[in-house]
This record gives sequence, C-alpha cells and structure tokens, in this order.
Amino acid sequence: MTALRYFDTIPHIVRYGMYSDQDEKSYIWLYRCGVQFTIHADGKGFKDNAEFYSQWRGLIREYPSAEQSMTEFAEIQWYPLCDLIISTAMPTLQRLAPDREYWSTLRDYLHTPRYTLRLVASEDRAVVETRVEGGPVYCETGAYGLVSVSRDTFSVPEDLPTFQSSELRVLDMEKGDWRRRPAKVGLEDGRVFSFLACERDFDNGMREASDVGFSVGHVRARLEKLRHETNGSEGTQGVCGVVLDHSPFNSGVTSKDEDDQEQRIAGLLLSQVPKE
Repeated sequence: MTALRYFDTIPHIVRYGMYSDQDEKSYIWLYRCGVQFTIHADGKGFKDNAEFYSQWRGLIREYPSAEQSMTEFAEIQWYPLCDLIISTAMPTLQRLAPDREYWSTLRDYLHTPRYTLRLVASEDRAVVETRVEGGPVYCETGAYGLVSVSRDTFSVPEDLPTFQSSELRVLDMEKGDWRRRPAKVGLEDGRVFSFLACERDFDNGMREASDVGFSVGHVRARLEKLRHETNGSEGTQGVCGVVLDHSPFNSGVTSKDEDDQEQRIAGLLLSQVPKE
C-alpha cells in the first residue's frame, strides 16, 4: 500500500511493504530524495531492545479482516509502522539521500540508485541502528517501474526525432500525490509533451518485476498508428519523438564515454499534454 509520509517537509514515498506476525519480520521500500531504499526489520535483530520491539511488534499484529476497513488499517497500523521504521532509519536515510534537487529529468527516474537497509540493535542493545546491507546499485528497472528496452524492440521511422532522457525535464513530479510515474515533460525551448513510458507493471524491490509486454504494446501501437496516419487529425495523439537512454548498468560512467554506450528506448513523446 502506497503511503506518503513527510519528515522535515521531505516526502518519503512508501511504494510497497509487507509484514508477518508469525515470522516476526517486515520490510518497506520507499523513495527519499530520488533514492530507493528497502528497509528490513526482523524481531530477532532487536528483541533485546524492549521499547522498540514492543512498538514494532504491536504494529505487525495480524487482525481479522472483518475487524478493520482498509482506511482503519492504514491509520491504525500501516502509517504508524512506516513512520516508526523511517524515523528509526532517518540518520542513515539523511546521509545516503540528503535534501537536494532530485528527479529533475527522466534520466534521474530511469537511473534511481537503490540501497538495502536493516534495523538491528546496537552492541549494548540500548538503541536500534540501521545497517547498510547493499548499495548503491542501479537496476534494469528505475523509479516507478520505468525501464528502457532495446531499439530492436520497435520499428521506428527514420525521420522521427529522438531526445535524450537527460534533456527532458519532468514537470509534474508532485502530481497524483507522488503516486504515479512522470507523465508530463518539457524541453528548454518551452515545448511540452506527454510521456508514454516503457514500464513494468509491478516492481516491489524484492523480486523480479513483471513483464513489460503491456507497455511495449502501447508504444508499438503508437508507432504503428503513426506509420498509417495520413492526415494527422487533431483527434489523435501524435507521436512527436522517441526518448533514448543509456543502459542503467552504465550509470557510473563519465559523459565522455556515453557516446560509446548502447542507446535504448525509454518511451515516446506525445503531443497531447495531460489536463491540469
């Protein structure tokens, strides 16, 4: 369940999470300042810290579904659990994802770094600390499930303009209460477009994301429509260009080397802009 939690005016966008009363485990994954974190909590790791353990244990208790509506569940359990975990991990979150400008361009979304964290008791068991178990890593799937795919996936008209993901600024990053991927982008010259992304339908940060066939089908349909369109009528969403991006696994390379990297397709630019 998505949860938007603010700490010091900074949105912490919880995209997914799970817990097990029986196994005494939980995890959430969230975005903070353009960085993705998966935070694990295991009762065995901090059971000796009675104060934290009792708080956390009460929030992962399973209730019969008939006792709570989803709204009640969110207010009584889910939001407090997210707040407890985020506030406990805050020193590490602030260090790894300091307050700064972020997700300014489509490239930022496509190349969002990931960390894996775990809550554990300190050596003297007095406090609960955050251990970094992995990261930063760059995965095939970026923020909000955005991906880039091989250019061989589509038959792209040679005369269709191409744009680099790094030159397209995201204009609607706060729309939809941070719950949706970027959909409106612009260039420095003032042109504004809709962004039709290649994306995975589901990515919980814990396992392989689902197939991208659905979104690829939408992109392919737009290109086919463009190929057969003869009069460019206003009633259609015209394709204005292709968005290119370098492989996410090359995020650490210098700009000097980028010309030698594989160019992949991240989506299309469309002429119709979403309504405000």
